[in-house]
Amino acid sequence: MTKTRLIWDFDGTLYDTYPQIAAALAAAVRDLGFQADEKEAYALVKVTVYHAALTYSARFGLSVEALLAAFRRRHEVQRDFPPMPGF
Repeated sequence: MTKTRLIWDFDGTLYDTYPQIAAALAAAVRDLGFQADEKEAYALVKVTVYHAALTYSARFGLSVEALLAAFRRRHEVQRDFPPMPGF
């Protein structure tokens, strides 16, 4: 029997979520009392959100878990994700 596995890549492939993810991450950093530039956040999340969280956590002495929790709170309320061109 052959198993079929599907990989679903929503962010950055089907929908352009990077601007909202970067904004949510920068807002989460601000929520924790520090400043983050959205352009830098955008570049960092293009690697991965976890990479961005590690970068900011190390820079500001934050807990990665606390930053990711703050990010999730900000990101979960976002609903407007435009499709990538061509979709």
